[in-house]
Amino acid sequence: MSEPWRARALDNAFDRLGLHPGASRREIENAARASLDALELAIHGATEFQSVLGPRPRDAQGVREARSCLRDPEQRAREHLWWLLARELPESEAETDS
Repeated sequence: MSEPWRARALDNAFDRLGLHPGASRREIENAARASLDALELAIHGATEFQSVLGPRPRDAQGVREARSCLRDPEQRAREHLWWLLARELPESEAETDS
């Protein structure tokens, strides 16, 4: 998988909010609010989220973008595909993340 596609698959809105693609709209809103509050209060661990590669950086703008993306049905469907693709990467490709 080319680097831009791989990077995109590994940074999806569901992971940024710590959610599974089956999350309800309420769960999305709650996760986004909790993440934004934690970032604002500088709570330990708030500046990272778990991806298939482990911790990745999280900021308020990324949380807002993820929430906005998951509110739109078409964008949410695309994010679901990226989420699935990231989990299908061969481990050798996933381990080459920079």
